[in-house]
Amino acid sequence: MIIYKTTNLINGKRYIGKDKYDNPKYIGSGKLLKYAINKYGKQNFIKETIEDNIDNVKLLNEREIYWIDRLKPEYNIAKGGYGGDTISNNPNKENINEKIRQSKLGKTWIILYGKREAKRKRKKLSLSLKGRISSNKGKTLAEIVGESRAKEIGDRISASKQGKYTGKGNPNYGNKWSEEQKKNLSEKLVLNKIGVGDKNSMYGKHFTTMWKEKYGEKVANRKIKKLYKKIGKSLIEANKDEKIRMSHAVCGEKNGMSGKSIYDVWIEKFGKEIADKKYNKMINKMKKNQKGGLEN
Repeated sequence: MIIYKTTNLINGKRYIGKDKYDNPKYIGSGKLLKYAINKYGKQNFIKETIEDNIDNVKLLNEREIYWIDRLKPEYNIAKGGYGGDTISNNPNKENINEKIRQSKLGKTWIILYGKREAKRKRKKLSLSLKGRISSNKGKTLAEIVGESRAKEIGDRISASKQGKYTGKGNPNYGNKWSEEQKKNLSEKLVLNKIGVGDKNSMYGKHFTTMWKEKYGEKVANRKIKKLYKKIGKSLIEANKDEKIRMSHAVCGEKNGMSGKSIYDVWIEKFGKEIADKKYNKMINKMKKNQKGGLEN
């Protein structure tokens, strides 16, 4: 059994650990050390034995504590000795957690854990969140973090984008589309029929079915009822507008019957002989209706 020192060849930071089996491939398992290995690569770390021939576990733990206290290695966050949870009951718990937080700050999971572990963590997180409805769903940022904090975030985002996509900051600054380019794009859009048929993401689906799957029967039915009510109001308003538009379109000189009697139209359409017959028939019918009304 040995006490070893693992050193980062890039920045000189160290880690002290114990190894019961003197495994040359094992270079340590501390949290900060793991983050560093993922960042710099295992090839940039070297393991050295600083004490060997330790014949019992109790002495091994004592010697690990001794060397950590003596060398004060940067990657160790506990005093060593017994392993397990070295943070929960540690008197320097807050400092240790802050040290870990700072080491992760601004880094992606791929940087911290490597591609394989990052993929596993993403999958695990995705499964744990599946089917859960966020407690912040439907809330504004101000409702979640407070008015002042929301304003601060908004100002920071606005400042970060200020001038980024305007003028020379725009990646297309100074570029002009030729008529040929415009024509080619137009033809391409028509040819592909973007959003039409099976190229439409809603093709073969009905929004009511999708809502029921997403929100459940009760919520979906409430949303559908609300939507139909809104559509109904829109159609009523549209019909009113259409009637007004049509009445304006056929009044005055715009009306094809303007300045003409029905008899004039019949003459144009059927000729005088048929027009006379139709006119006489209409007059007789009106007289008959009038006579019947008087008798009643």
